[in-house]
Amino acid sequence: CPGWLSGYGELPGGGMSAAARPVTAGPAVAGAGGGGVAGRGDVAGRLLGRLSVLPALVVMAWLLAGLPLLLAGWFTAAAMLVVSVPLGVLLAGAGLRWVPGVRWIPGQAARADQAGLQHAREPGPARTPWWAVAGVLAVAVAFGIDQMIYHSQFIIPMRDPGSYVQFGYWIAHHGSLPIPDSAAAFGGSHGGLSFGSFAFYQSGGAVVPQFMAGLPMILAAGLWAGGVPAALAVAPVLGACAVLTFGGLAARLAGPRWAPLAALAAAVSLPEQFTSRSAYSEPAVQILFLGGLCLVIDALADRGGRDAAAGTAAAGAGAGGMVLAALGGLALGLTLLVRVDGASDILPVIPYCGVLLVSRRRQAVPLAAGLVAGAAFGVVDGVVLSRPYLASIRTSLEPLAVAGAVVAAVTVAAVAARWRRGLPQVRGKWLPGAAAVLAFAVLAFFTIRPYLQTVRG
Repeated sequence: CPGWLSGYGELPGGGMSAAARPVTAGPAVAGAGGGGVAGRGDVAGRLLGRLSVLPALVVMAWLLAGLPLLLAGWFTAAAMLVVSVPLGVLLAGAGLRWVPGVRWIPGQAARADQAGLQHAREPGPARTPWWAVAGVLAVAVAFGIDQMIYHSQFIIPMRDPGSYVQFGYWIAHHGSLPIPDSAAAFGGSHGGLSFGSFAFYQSGGAVVPQFMAGLPMILAAGLWAGGVPAALAVAPVLGACAVLTFGGLAARLAGPRWAPLAALAAAVSLPEQFTSRSAYSEPAVQILFLGGLCLVIDALADRGGRDAAAGTAAAGAGAGGMVLAALGGLALGLTLLVRVDGASDILPVIPYCGVLLVSRRRQAVPLAAGLVAGAAFGVVDGVVLSRPYLASIRTSLEPLAVAGAVVAAVTVAAVAARWRRGLPQVRGKWLPGAAAVLAFAVLAFFTIRPYLQTVRG
């Protein structure tokens, strides 16, 4: 996002623009948003910052523990508790320890004095109001209750939710994949016998379920806890957590006072309501994707994250930024384990890592490493457990793979070309403004699209 670059980016030669220069306020912890700081006394800001990334950390721990156990055929409730609970404590402890508050500092305005010299007026940080935290939580809880009341009981594999529930039901009760075809139960193999059906592929002597294993592994937790009714209630819980995470992201980028309105805008949107009432994978991806963005923003707000040559790194502060960057990259990469088209969502992270490298930001390497590690889980799942599914959507995956390779190659070339010279200086504030206008233009296009395009057949 160009706004991140203008807020945190370092200009060539080690200088920073007046609008991007961080404000120092004693031994405060750097806060997200505008390069601000969040003091230790801002309890509300720290609470909102940590609550908004906690769902992503919990989902990450569950998925990181689940896939190896599923591959080994040991995906059971006992094994998952033994592995995922300590891993969750580790991730939550490492992540929440370094997450700063989300206090917002307005942009610094340059003022000329009588001698014509420019000075930056640096307003103090505004504390996060408790009503903002309460508003985000109220919207998320109300959304979850509403979705729970109207949630579907979609278990027949006619659409995606039924397929995910059946997928989760099998691994919850058998702990392994693929599904044996049991041809002997039908009198042996013969010409009229086929085990392929909606969302299930017949592959050799086994049946392979459609889709990636991320959401079915999450649904398995509900199946272990309370059977199919509890599994169907997982979707509203994931939707409420996604709304909470989105509110935390808005607080970091636009300020905490805008967070309740942002969470409400997401909650009342039809796609959010639709996908949170049934077992769709979108809410789980939102938790990982939006939570990963929150962690990356928090990592970039770390005062010790810049190159040591800048001379501003606080003792020990760089470790927090690197930990958060690694966790943010891991969360973004794990979206591939939940939805294979998550690769298109995380594609811009590759050039962004290049920007951080050229800027000599220490978060670049852990962010890229976390992204690769998380994406590797998705690749392994697709190749080992869901290969027939990937083969069925090959025409969509191949262009995406080519685009990823091209973006990676261009990023490497650009980093090599700009390594000694640094980032090109962008004068003015046109880049973030252009990005904002582009977002509204895309939204306007999708709004008028039904009046311009007629789909038949």
